[in-house]
Order: sequence, then C-alpha cells, then structure tokens
Amino acid sequence: MSAPAEKARAHAPAKVILAGEHAVVHGHPAVALPFPAIMAAGEARPASSGVTIRSDRYPDLAARLNLDGTEYAPTARPLQPVAEAVRGALEALTRLGGDLKPFELVLSSGIPAGAGLGSSAAIAVAAIRATFSFHGRTVPPSLLRMLATKAEAIAHGTSSGLDPTTVAAEGPIRFVRDHAPIDLEVQEPFGLVVADSGQSSGTGRMVAQVKAGIEADPARREALNTLGEVADLVAELLECGDIPALGRELSRAHDLLARLGVSTPRLDAMVRAACEAGAFGAKLSGAGGGGCAIALAPISQLGEVAQAMIEAGAVTAWPTQYLIERDAPR
Repeated sequence: MSAPAEKARAHAPAKVILAGEHAVVHGHPAVALPFPAIMAAGEARPASSGVTIRSDRYPDLAARLNLDGTEYAPTARPLQPVAEAVRGALEALTRLGGDLKPFELVLSSGIPAGAGLGSSAAIAVAAIRATFSFHGRTVPPSLLRMLATKAEAIAHGTSSGLDPTTVAAEGPIRFVRDHAPIDLEVQEPFGLVVADSGQSSGTGRMVAQVKAGIEADPARREALNTLGEVADLVAELLECGDIPALGRELSRAHDLLARLGVSTPRLDAMVRAACEAGAFGAKLSGAGGGGCAIALAPISQLGEVAQAMIEAGAVTAWPTQYLIERDAPR
C-alpha cells in the first residue's frame, strides 16, 4: 500500500465480443477482448466531505455517498450503477484497513452508450480503479470483476459478468459465466474494424427477447447452442493466428445471431458491405437490436472496410491494428 494520492486517474477500455453473445447468458462460452481505441476514465480529487460522483453523460446530476458507502441523498437512476460500484469499493477498502478520504469522482467516457461496447462496465471499472488508487491501493482483479458485475446488474437487470470481466482484462479472454476467465494469447497484430450503427440497443430487452425465442422455438435453441461451439473455435483460431478462418467464423456467428432475431437491416448491410470490401468476415457484436458490427480485415485494407461500413449506415468506425501488451498501466 502506498500513500493516498492528491489526485488519482484510472481508465478502462471498451469491449468487443468476437463470439458467444447471448449464448454466454445461458452457460456457453464467449470470446471477447478489451478495445482501448475508445476509453472511459475516472478522476478522484480531494473533497471536504463524503463522496460526490459526477459524469459527463449526466452533467446536471450528482450522486452523493457517505464514506461508509451509505447514501447521503437518493441517487438518480442514471448514476445508480456507478454509485453501487463506488459503494462496493469503499466497503472493500474499509475491510482492508486504513482511513478513507473524502473525494469527488469525475467520470468521462468516449464509449457510445447502447452500442454493445460495454460502456457502463467500463465506467464502473474506471470508477473502482480510481477510488482504490486515490487511497493508495490497487484493486485485486477478482474483486474488481465482482464489484463491477454487481454494478452491471443494476444497469441492465442481469449480467453474465462478461462485460466487466473483459474491460478489466489485459487482453482477449475466453469467458464462461461463474468461472474465472482464461487469457488468450495473440502473437501478431490483426486488422479489426468496429463500426457503430448509431442505433441504440437495450441489453436487458434483447436478452429477454432471446430467452423467450429459444423457449418457443427449438431452431433458435439450436442456433444458440451452435454459437457456443463457434466461440470455442474462435478461441482456438485467435491463438493460432489464423485470421482468415477466424473471419469466416465471425460471419457464421452473425448468421446464427440473425436467426435469433437480434440483427437489424442496418447491421446486416454493414456486415455485407465489410465482406464485399475485402474483410475476412464480419458480424454484429453485443446484444444486437442496434449497436455495433465488427469486421476482421487485412491490415492493408482497414481503411476501405471501415469506409464501406460507414457508407452502409455506420455513423462512426474505428479501424485498428489490434495487439495488446499485457501488464500495461491501467
């Protein structure tokens, strides 16, 4: 433990699901990776009393907690998830010993909300890290995942734990609900385009829709089970570096997600445009019903693929040579 900081800043990246969304809610594996091209940040600053939480998303709102984690005043609904994250961090710090210091926590995020990129999870992780750092401590990974998953349950009504686990990870992971994540090693950079459709997606609503669908239709149940099988194959292909084959599995996953009813005409158009522009494969990423599509492409063609997805309806695209160095500062 080091001395409490005068000011502490922490970050957390967006997340991208390569395979297994929706299936992971029902006990199947998923493969996901942190996406540091867009980030959330939290800055803790000394204050005179208690804890005040502010966010650039809700400039007219503030959450106020006592240092024991209890509410000083009722918290507005949009700030309840991050307030829960900070409350859990304060309680954990109390158990670890040492004095808690009053602070103001200011949150900002460049991750679009409702886009399937783990925005709320990244904000929660950044808030927890900043709270610990302000008190001269580093939050243990398992505790970070647990606290952020509780916050996510408030944000979405349910949480497999995939989003907070991914944004807290140092690289790609294979994830199964209620199990520790398995790190996946990527040896060489690969081309990844993430494109936002501009259509907001509600995770809780889409999860409920899929649940109802698989209960009513055996074909949708089969599609969900196959998504879990695809996720295992994606994990193997990612580690062995066979990006063309990995891309084909992403396209297969998109077809399965479309059978579950979570794609949209715009997402379908973006996926089709990416493949026509030279991508190895593409799919929606996240809960669906809007949000993002992703494409794996030759690094030399990232710009063309990103532009094609924008022309097909995306409002923003992030073409990236993807390779994460583990043990990088957070």
